[in-house]
Amino acid sequence: MNTKNAINFGTKIIFSGMLIGLCAFHLVSDRTQKNEEVYLCGLVATLAYLLPSPQISTDENLM
Repeated sequence: MNTKNAINFGTKIIFSGMLIGLCAFHLVSDRTQKNEEVYLCGLVATLAYLLPSPQISTDENLM
């Protein structure tokens, strides 16, 4: 893993962790229906962003 990929990965993990923590905290502490929807959407969107995108593998990628 080169330096650029490591920095990109670390940045994603740090900011995603902060956003997941913020949304989880507000989901537990604030039980207002409107706020619950906003923070739940933020939590789900952040987790979906971290999932790998499907790719078509070719013989070149396997070598």
